[in-house]
Amino acid sequence: MAIGRDGHIAGKSLWPDFAGLSHAGYVQAAAIYDYAEALCRAAGTSMANLVRAQYFVPDVTVFAGITMAWAAKFGAQPRPFVCVQTPPAMPAPGTALIADFWIHAG
Repeated sequence: MAIGRDGHIAGKSLWPDFAGLSHAGYVQAAAIYDYAEALCRAAGTSMANLVRAQYFVPDVTVFAGITMAWAAKFGAQPRPFVCVQTPPAMPAPGTALIADFWIHAG
């Protein structure tokens, strides 16, 4: 989940009336990619070594924002992914996605 430094879900209040624009997916995915990249640096690897990305979303329309955030951060680098639509109840209000990454440390 994309928890901001303030302890709240990142972007949870951005454009709530325009869910189709995938703002929540974009903002939350961008935060998650920043965190994942920082973890990779600390482990001496990079997101270029991503083996698998799983996105769990309560609304599959947010995947467009997730993809836009990926392209903004990593360009056209392909990624192996699966997007799974879950029941609408997520662990915290405003959560657009939960991501699970496998990253090769080699």
